[in-house]
Amino acid sequence: MDIMAIANNLGPMGLLLVYGGTIFILVLAIIIVAVRRKKTTPAEGSVGNGEVSPPDKEDSQTAELENHIRDLQKEIGILKDALTMAESKVATTSGNPETATQVLMEKIERLVEEKRKLEGVLRDTEAEKKSVSDKLQAEFQSLKDTAAAEKKSLEELLQAAKEENKSVDKLQNELLSLKEMAAAAEVEKKKLQNKLEEAEEEIEDLEDELDKKSKKHRDEVSQKEKQIGELQTAKTQVEKELEDSKQTIKEQGDDLSLKGDSLGFVREILKAKDDKNKERVYQKVDELADYIKDEVQELVKKLGEKFGIHADHDLFSADLEHWKQIAKKDWLRNKRTVAFVGEFSAGKTSIVNKILEASSGTTVELPVSTKATTAIPTYISQNAHGTTFQFFTPDNRLKTLSEAAFKKVSKEILDQVDGVSKLIKYFIMTCNNPQLSNLSILDTPGFTSTDQEDTERTIEVINECDALFWVFDVNAGEVNKTSLNTIKSNLQKPLYVVINKTDTKAPGEVDKVEEHIKTTFARAEIPVQGYIRYSKKEPVEKIMSKLQEVSVTNDTGNYLERVKERVEELRAMYEHDCTQQRKEAKSEENRSDELYDDYLALVKKIEDCCKTAREIPQYKERIFRGDIYQMDYGAGQRLKELLDDVSDNLMKEAHNKFEEYGKVVEAREEAERKYVELNAAKKQLEDCSKNLTKKIKDIQEGGR
Repeated sequence: MDIMAIANNLGPMGLLLVYGGTIFILVLAIIIVAVRRKKTTPAEGSVGNGEVSPPDKEDSQTAELENHIRDLQKEIGILKDALTMAESKVATTSGNPETATQVLMEKIERLVEEKRKLEGVLRDTEAEKKSVSDKLQAEFQSLKDTAAAEKKSLEELLQAAKEENKSVDKLQNELLSLKEMAAAAEVEKKKLQNKLEEAEEEIEDLEDELDKKSKKHRDEVSQKEKQIGELQTAKTQVEKELEDSKQTIKEQGDDLSLKGDSLGFVREILKAKDDKNKERVYQKVDELADYIKDEVQELVKKLGEKFGIHADHDLFSADLEHWKQIAKKDWLRNKRTVAFVGEFSAGKTSIVNKILEASSGTTVELPVSTKATTAIPTYISQNAHGTTFQFFTPDNRLKTLSEAAFKKVSKEILDQVDGVSKLIKYFIMTCNNPQLSNLSILDTPGFTSTDQEDTERTIEVINECDALFWVFDVNAGEVNKTSLNTIKSNLQKPLYVVINKTDTKAPGEVDKVEEHIKTTFARAEIPVQGYIRYSKKEPVEKIMSKLQEVSVTNDTGNYLERVKERVEELRAMYEHDCTQQRKEAKSEENRSDELYDDYLALVKKIEDCCKTAREIPQYKERIFRGDIYQMDYGAGQRLKELLDDVSDNLMKEAHNKFEEYGKVVEAREEAERKYVELNAAKKQLEDCSKNLTKKIKDIQEGGR
């Protein structure tokens, strides 16, 4: 049944409903077709599952859409016809046909508008379809080219595989042939292996038999060699034990002898007695030092303040202590003292011995053998009464030692008993040698000792001297760094360098050595007073002339003179002030006497005025009345003048004169008091000077 027949059967209102529903379904169908078209159209450049849709499929979809649109156009035409018929029926059946017609026209217009929109969508779809079709066509062509290339490559690989298959067949045939040959070789191998095993068993049997015979022979030879080795070892051991025994006996003998000498030396040291004469001198020196430190210093400090003179710290401290030490050591006192130091075999002791031999062939020499070393610093000094040997202890005590004990002294002896060297600060050897009349020589062990106390003791003793002479062997070439550092850090005295044994090298070589030594000392910033080239062939005067250049610093008399001068300086100042104060006191005394005389003259003048005034009034007796004094006008004026002069002038003048006299008396008394104080201070200084002179004389006389 077609739409028109349905419309006729339903009547005007049914026709309108059917017509409206049909239009609604038509619009809905158009929308569904458009949505389906959009979903089925792939995005630009997209590929589904790696494949490209062929352009034919797109064309069929577009054609289908066009067919739908044409069908819709036909339906719209039919609906227009139905509408026309409905309008005619409505016009005949309804009282308001225009309204129904107007409604239907509006719906038709809406449908036409929807048609235009769908046609616009169709045009857009056609343009998009063409763009997508072009892209898909290009991609399709590219895939076709790629597939053709892949196909060609696969055909080539297939051909190669066929060729390879032929080679594999050939190789399989060859492998089969080789397997057959290997099977035959395996059979032959087993046969040969059986023969080899039989031969090996035979060889093993022969080797076992040979090993048995060889082992037996080796055992016999080894046994013989072992016996011979044991005999030789025993012989060597016996010989070594014999030699060791001889060496041990010799060493024990030497050690026993050394220990005996060491024990004898220690016994001598422990039994050594103090020099009683020196003890008395030491006592007097200590008394004088205490007197200077306590009383003289205090006196100078107290009395020197008046003149701005303070107690010199060095004079009463460091210088006093130095004097105290030197005053106890007659081998240093008022003598030029030089120390000699040098490394092993530098020739130091030989130079000292040559100085001692210069004027006396009987002088005791210091040891110079290669085994001997100067173990402890040793002073050599003058003694007109003969040769003596003493040692000075760290606590400043002088003890006497025998010549035999002194000659035993060596590093080996001292090393036998720990601590024995600490009992001795240094040795003093005195002898009757005119060369030493104003000279003392200190022979030192140097600064290479591993014992820090030995080094410190050595440098302390060296600093007691006036100068240090450092002896270098020209063949040594280098300056000992340890000694150099010790000198730089501790030496407080002038340094001279003696380059010894110059006769063993050419002058040019000696020049180089001297230049090297100079450079070394310059780099170390150690000043050197002079360089002396010397050898055993040269006269000793070459050394002596340099010794005489050394300034004497151990002049004890000089220190005491400085102390006495300080006291005398103060005494002279006080004496001068005392004289001046006495003059001032005398002047004040004369002035007070003059003022007193003037005061008495004024008193006499007042007395005279009073007497004159007393005589002016005349006494007159009267019978009927009491007696009276009377005066005329002139006498009254005279009395008035006298009284005015006394009260206004003479009394004031006398009062002033008396006050001035009192002040002068006070000044005189103050001057006299100061004079007494100055005179007492001067007396203290005079007594101090006398005590110093007496104590110094006691020391010079040996403490008697």
